[in-house]
Amino acid sequence: MAEQIHTLQNQAALPRLPIPTLRETADRYIESIKPFLEAKEWKNAQATMEDFIKSGGQGEQLQTLLQKYEKTQPLNWVRDWWLDHAYLRQRDPLLLSSSYYALFDPDPNHPSKPHYIQPKEKGIPTASEQAGYSRYQIRRAAHLIHEHLTFMELLYTYRFQPERFPLGPLCMIDHYSYYTAYRMPLPEKDEMRQASPLNVPYIVVMVRDQLYRVDVYAKSQGRVRLQVGDIEDQLYRVVQDVMACKDLDEPVGVLSTQQRDEWADAYAYVNQLHPTNAETLNAVVESLFIVCLDDYRSGKSLNEQMVNAAVGRNGLNRWYDKFINILLDNQGNMSMLLEHSVVDAQPSSVRTGYTLQQPARWPEPVSRCLHDYDPPKRLRFVADDHVKQLIHRALQANEVRIRDSMIRVQTFNDFGSSKIRSQYKLQPNGFVQLAMQLAYYRVHHEFTATYEPANCRIFLGGRTETVRVVCQEVIDFVRAMEDPSVDRRKVYQLLQAAIKKYFDIYITASRGQGVDRHLFGLQMAYLYLTDPQERGELHPVFTNQAFTQSSTWRLSTSTVTARRGFTVGGFAAVVPEKGYGLHFLKFEDRIHYGLEGKKSGGVDADRMCEAINQALRDLAKLCETVRAGTLQHPAKL
Repeated sequence: MAEQIHTLQNQAALPRLPIPTLRETADRYIESIKPFLEAKEWKNAQATMEDFIKSGGQGEQLQTLLQKYEKTQPLNWVRDWWLDHAYLRQRDPLLLSSSYYALFDPDPNHPSKPHYIQPKEKGIPTASEQAGYSRYQIRRAAHLIHEHLTFMELLYTYRFQPERFPLGPLCMIDHYSYYTAYRMPLPEKDEMRQASPLNVPYIVVMVRDQLYRVDVYAKSQGRVRLQVGDIEDQLYRVVQDVMACKDLDEPVGVLSTQQRDEWADAYAYVNQLHPTNAETLNAVVESLFIVCLDDYRSGKSLNEQMVNAAVGRNGLNRWYDKFINILLDNQGNMSMLLEHSVVDAQPSSVRTGYTLQQPARWPEPVSRCLHDYDPPKRLRFVADDHVKQLIHRALQANEVRIRDSMIRVQTFNDFGSSKIRSQYKLQPNGFVQLAMQLAYYRVHHEFTATYEPANCRIFLGGRTETVRVVCQEVIDFVRAMEDPSVDRRKVYQLLQAAIKKYFDIYITASRGQGVDRHLFGLQMAYLYLTDPQERGELHPVFTNQAFTQSSTWRLSTSTVTARRGFTVGGFAAVVPEKGYGLHFLKFEDRIHYGLEGKKSGGVDADRMCEAINQALRDLAKLCETVRAGTLQHPAKL
């Protein structure tokens, strides 16, 4: 008899996120900043840290407060503060900022022709690649919606297999933050809203910036989800309605792309302007998720498709506050746009991977349920001149932001993780990170603080910790690699040492013993757990050049497990000047990565892509030459 599983079966046994000792964090921090400072500056930074952690000093006081606070928290000491300060208090627009996005492979049953849907009424333009919807687009959308509902059902009946990592079982609570999740825009600090998914029977579908409530559960007693054929019928009704529509509402959704305080003001204004608006906004907030059907081809190249995933056409036909936007162009190409506040990419990739396990059936018929369900309902907006002006301004602002952004996708097909492991005998993640460090140095002639999130879900309520990728070993390798006078066997040894050190830092961070979350927690203890009248100034360890320089993440990187159907993800650069957001996937036989940077920050994304590809090849050549023992003279290599 098969062992019965329960999604939350490991929760009670999960350890709590530890608080490192001051000494541990101080030592790791001082080591991490050394590559960025001159010897005298580093000595000064050491002295500043020692003053902070000394007996009776501010560090010891804040550590005691943090330890007491930890005992009062149901999950862990950093989770709520991180949500507030890393996300909800941030005022930048979500578009090309904290939102992330992803491309996915064509479905295995993707047809050569998408079969465009022609309007029923005369006088309406014929559908085509440039303008219109297709039957295959509708079929794949219906299939994906159904798979999401299946995944949600597994979660809420606790039948989804709990995850494990080599370090132990993972906390599963983040999986319960996807459906209905909404980032409500408010002045100074947003709020997360989440209705009970079990009480919500509908999704919202966006077509030509018009919104439709589409029920995906039947009206019968009990919760009966619609089958693919029923959902397909629902979407077909939506598309036919919008194609015949002669009174399109203003694209209010584009306001969700704006600076958060501006959007908060606009949201409040639109909401109170007319009861119809309040009803529509509430429907969006409480919906399970959003499906955006684009009436155009997103692009023939992966670069064009990735831009469409990130920004659509100037931010239109998207709703950035909603955690899940499933996007399909009129060829049936699928991508996703995701709000980042409550869930990170790793658990989110598990959900998406599940929904891509089964291909969409095409062209054969699909099943339907035997229950009645409500037809789609158009959700309307009433807009006055002020709302129209806000939309006009939003579109203008988006044009500027999008024009400044460079988004690129690369599929590196020379080799993948299998060859790195089996032939080069190196850890694949570290190999790719070292290639990116080499590429950045070649392009910008300097080293930069590099961020990578480590997964901390082995702890109750754990999310991420920062991996400070750049260390002395990394710098020693890059410099030696670029010096033709250094014996290539020595360079290979330095590569091995750099990857080992990187992996040690990664594992340490995954075990909750990193630098950045602890320092963040101590700052939060100062801000929230001390008396403003008595606490004095925040210690300069948090404000000096060493702290600023070592946490200015010009190279922000991320990866997830490369699953079936994944192409690559992407996100925006954290720092505009010489900054990149770089997501990479390591397949067994290839490496994909998505990159974003700002032209105004001196970034040439094409040049950086070329540099990464060349760095990967150069590392491979180094490994093959040295391991094969064919070295004759280092200068020849």
